[in-house]
Amino acid sequence: MLAYDLLGFQTTEWLESFHYCRKELGAEVDEESGTICFEGRTVVARAYPIGIDYEHLSAQGDTAEAKQAEQRIISSTRDRTAMLGVDRLDYSKGLPERIDGIGRFLISIGSCATSSISRLLRQAGKT
Repeated sequence: MLAYDLLGFQTTEWLESFHYCRKELGAEVDEESGTICFEGRTVVARAYPIGIDYEHLSAQGDTAEAKQAEQRIISSTRDRTAMLGVDRLDYSKGLPERIDGIGRFLISIGSCATSSISRLLRQAGKT
């Protein structure tokens, strides 16, 4: 990753975790400026959090279409506990950990109806 000019991390925690390169590789890390110097190269590494428009998303939940979708989901569970995941299907987003977590949850409660709505992100070289 240090071959790139700019590295962006979604959280400060992930950025700080990347600073392992100081210890592991002997890189010079200036946390204040965000620069990492390694093998004659200077790389900028910073956190660029990505958020959502909460007000807009919340308002979408109050639409007639959302209420109809909610009723379809509720009726499809036939009075069973339901777990619904809505996300982008992306192999880099911890799918094995998510599946393991779901398995542990299901074991803890006994049974559950599950459903997942995903959008395939990386297909045939498209992002």
